Parts: sequence; structure tokens; C-alpha cells
Amino acid sequence: MPTGADRLADCLLVEGGRVVAAFRNLAPEDWQRPICTEGTRWTAHELLAHLVSVELGKHTLLDTVVVGGQSASESHDADIENAHRVPVLAALPVADLLRQFVEARRANVQRVGCMHANDLDCAARGPLRGNVAVEEIVTAICRHDQTHLRELRAALESPCSQDAHEPAP
Repeated sequence: MPTGADRLADCLLVEGGRVVAAFRNLAPEDWQRPICTEGTRWTAHELLAHLVSVELGKHTLLDTVVVGGQSASESHDADIENAHRVPVLAALPVADLLRQFVEARRANVQRVGCMHANDLDCAARGPLRGNVAVEEIVTAICRHDQTHLRELRAALESPCSQDAHEPAP
């Protein structure tokens, strides 16, 4: 019978596979296509950089919280972090970003799969919702992937207008 950790690890594995497949299937001209997200307009390349940034950040968060360390501070601002990290990562070639995503997601799947019930109950300060259980944070990672994949598919079907959102900082 699968544990909560097994279920969460499987969710990360499946959604991570969907992310990789979606980006690997993009045509060369799609990489600069504007993608409208909540309050931000990124290219597909920048969106992948964002997903890598989040994945790397969650790896650090999961490792830190489970060993009893501190999670994100109350002053942590995900928008500011995106503004700093996404442009740096977006300067990397797509192949490097995909490799980093796969490696970080694999590490997160392994980390979550080894967790015990008490690990999943550890409180952590997530970047958007304050103190929540690690289980909720992992579930949110899967939802985050799903949200951005929907936005990517929507942009491929009908690009957002140039003035729909402010460009990413």
C-alpha cells in the first residue's frame, strides 16, 4: 500500500515528466513565444528557467526543513526571487535548463519518496502561503507545474497580446 510520501513522489515524477515532454516538444520558433502568467509575461525559455529556479529552491527547502532547519523567512518574496534568478537561468541554453530541471526533480522525487509521515507534517514557510506542512508544499509544486503547462499550451494555441501584461522584470 503506497504511503503519502510514495503518492507525492509519484506526483512529482509524473508532473516533472510532463514538463520535460512539453518543453522538449517545442518547435524552435516557440521558445521566444510570449507566455502570459499571473501578472508576468515570459517567453517559453524564461518559463522553463522559472521552473528550474523553483525546482532548485524546493530541493533546498525540503532538505533544510526535514533536518530541522529554517525555511523561507517571512520577508521572502517569490516575485523578487523570480526577478533575480530567472534572467540568470534564462541565459543558459535550453538543453542545460532541461538537464538541471530533470536532475533537480529527480533529487526531489528521491527526497520526498524517502520521507516518513512525520517529515510530511513538518511545518515550513512556503514562498506564497506562510507556514504549511511539507506535504502541502509538495502538492503545490505539482499544481504549479500544471498551471504553467496550461499557460504554455494556451500560448501555443493563441499567443497573449503584447499589452496583456507587463514584461518580466
